[in-house]
Amino acid sequence: MPATWRFASGAVLVATWLAAGGDPAEACTLSIPTVNIGTYTGVLLQGGATNVTVNCGFGQRYVIPLNAGTRVGATVTTRQMTNGTRTLNYQLFADAGRATNWGNSAGTGARSGTGNNGNQIFTIYPQIAAGQLLTQGTYKDTITATTTGGSPNASMTFVVQATVVPNCSISATTLSFGVYTGAKLDATSTLSVKCTNSTPYYVNLSDGMTRDGSYYPRMTGPQDALVSYRLSQNAARTIEWRNTYNYDGQNGTGTGLTQVLTVYGSVLAGQSGPPGLYSDTIVATVTY
Repeated sequence: MPATWRFASGAVLVATWLAAGGDPAEACTLSIPTVNIGTYTGVLLQGGATNVTVNCGFGQRYVIPLNAGTRVGATVTTRQMTNGTRTLNYQLFADAGRATNWGNSAGTGARSGTGNNGNQIFTIYPQIAAGQLLTQGTYKDTITATTTGGSPNASMTFVVQATVVPNCSISATTLSFGVYTGAKLDATSTLSVKCTNSTPYYVNLSDGMTRDGSYYPRMTGPQDALVSYRLSQNAARTIEWRNTYNYDGQNGTGTGLTQVLTVYGSVLAGQSGPPGLYSDTIVATVTY
């Protein structure tokens, strides 16, 4: 009986040790570097794909949600980087096609997996939508990532950033004078200038393909005949619009929207030449 009693007691002690000392779920580790989306100029930007490295114990199920960032009012579908009080909207996706948003709920974009005691890699695919009206500078946000399923959960923050640089574009309509009969002839065209918000710019016009000795433009017609004309900044045609930077052009400050400038053209009176089409090419340059 004493031997039997000792054996039973020993069995109870072993069972108790297993219940108290069995292996708990191990904590996962998580590593995410800075997500640098790149340089934004107002067009769609999809740079900066960045790897997420997670390491969890063998067989351990986990989920990796990403929060909405630090900006008040941001959501997991429309996050916001900031530069002072200015904001730049962006998105983080779980797939290269940018179809699945990486949010903070399992089954709705948050990545998940099963640990294997080694590093497992997921990729964040960022995107900045086109057409945002911004001031140049560096924009940043801080995202919190968490692995749920370990004990304790792993958590870390990482930075998302992009740089907005000054950028301008310019386009023009044709300056069409119509029919010239020898009398002074006026016409107008428009320049459309679009620059990033708060970007100073300056617009000059070239002196054409066949300028005269005073660098005024001339149109070329049949038999290489030439007809002189002038380009002005005002309707009275008293302020010339020419090719010297910061002197005889027009300046402005970008808003992110298209700004329209008017070119006032005049064909000088008293000229003659064979009938036909006369034309010239002017280059409009925006400096910023």
